Amino acid sequence: MSVIFEYAYTVPFPKDSKITWAQAFEAMRYKAAAPMSFVPSIAAAEILEQSSEFIKRKTTMKTGVQVVEEIHLYAPCLVTFKADNGQFVTNVISENTQGELLMTFTFHMPILGVEPGSEAAEEKLKELKQRTQEGVSQSMKTTLVMFEEGKLN
Repeated sequence: MSVIFEYAYTVPFPKDSKITWAQAFEAMRYKAAAPMSFVPSIAAAEILEQSSEFIKRKTTMKTGVQVVEEIHLYAPCLVTFKADNGQFVTNVISENTQGELLMTFTFHMPILGVEPGSEAAEEKLKELKQRTQEGVSQSMKTTLVMFEEGKLN
């Protein structure tokens, strides 16, 4: 038995930020290659293959779990992450009707060995929701720091 965690979370770029769409996407490119400062639950990443539109990496989580991910970069707005454990994540840079930039991550994460509807499933889903929100928020913080330091030009 397994449970699937399906979730999407969006954070807006600060209204006073001067970051451009291209600079925001460049931060996502950095995140794909070196995710540790963006995603608190990732301990290490090793690039196995890389081109301008594709990265294959071995990612080690702080829990010790390792996955191999195939990452596709579709400038200027989409990055997809497909892991060998069935996990699929997207990172999207978009805008709303007021022209404000947004950062949205979507998650499809199988949770093996957990009975659907069980208390354990509810706890795991709650934990993943909090962890993914923290990851998106940290990704925004890291992006803004990189922008302020001039690393996205």
